[in-house]
Amino acid sequence: MKSKYIHPAWSPEKEEYLEEAWGNVSIPNIAKKLGKSIEAVKLKARRIGLGRHIHSGDYITLCQLLKALKVGYSTDTLNRWKAHSFPLKHKKSINQPVKVVYPKDFWAWAEHNKMLIDWGRVEPGTLGLEPQWVIHKRKADQLAAEYTRRRPWTPLEDAQFKAMLKSYRYTYRDISVALKRTEGALKRRFRDLKLKERPLIADKHDSPWTPDQVEKLVDLYYKGYIPEVMAEFIPKSASAIKAKTERMVNAGELDKNRYRKEKRSKNLSSGVHYRKALPPEKWPVAEIFISTFLKYAEIAEESGKKLDLNVFMDSYRKVSDQLCQPLP
Repeated sequence: MKSKYIHPAWSPEKEEYLEEAWGNVSIPNIAKKLGKSIEAVKLKARRIGLGRHIHSGDYITLCQLLKALKVGYSTDTLNRWKAHSFPLKHKKSINQPVKVVYPKDFWAWAEHNKMLIDWGRVEPGTLGLEPQWVIHKRKADQLAAEYTRRRPWTPLEDAQFKAMLKSYRYTYRDISVALKRTEGALKRRFRDLKLKERPLIADKHDSPWTPDQVEKLVDLYYKGYIPEVMAEFIPKSASAIKAKTERMVNAGELDKNRYRKEKRSKNLSSGVHYRKALPPEKWPVAEIFISTFLKYAEIAEESGKKLDLNVFMDSYRKVSDQLCQPLP
């Protein structure tokens, strides 16, 4: 027996609205807008391959973000981020609200709060195209990990520590850079081993800073380097560098959150909605293409050379082949 109910057909206009609104507008509101039932909207979305509603918007869920950043979900972490105005939103799929973050808001927040995230743990491209400052912060965090990770002292390190002290040629800063240990860790080890030798006296905190040293400090500070790593590039102890940065922050010469508005390359992907024009399986290819082009454009701009598209395409093909992604 045929059903006496006739379901109205989906017009092209309604299908187009469904595709655009899916993931960005709640399902009940989509249904209300289209004059359809919630079940009819969900069924149509499945038939045209739109995927899960909560994973289809211009945002990512909080759980997805934390997983990408390799940060465990904890109330302490979330409260600490919220204390720094973390742009957390709530999205409603049907009845269950879900915590989400919009990428544009996240990147702006992360740049203003560089020291809250360890980018050295995050694989490049995990969150799509990355701002230029993330590249510098990732390197800074990777170098910092050598000093901050907890690890036992080895007999070889103890021997090197004792030898450098007995030579009476090195300061704590020199030993810290050589052993990749903080000056505090060196002093604790000095006490544990009950050593008699002393390192050379380092420059006092009030010793003159040259303009070049200050310029280098400012550059490394805004890139997210810790004092111990800065000491590898500036002939000053970590404690002297820390004291200098604190004075400059108090004087308003440095931003306490390490945010500095820098010259940016034009975002060539702005306005290009490749996710609307391509099926999901093609998105990674498009992202690799755009990312490679932006990096090449930045290199060309910094070197003052004209962007050679033939050289770029050769570079892209190498990246594409390595990732087993055919050139579209």
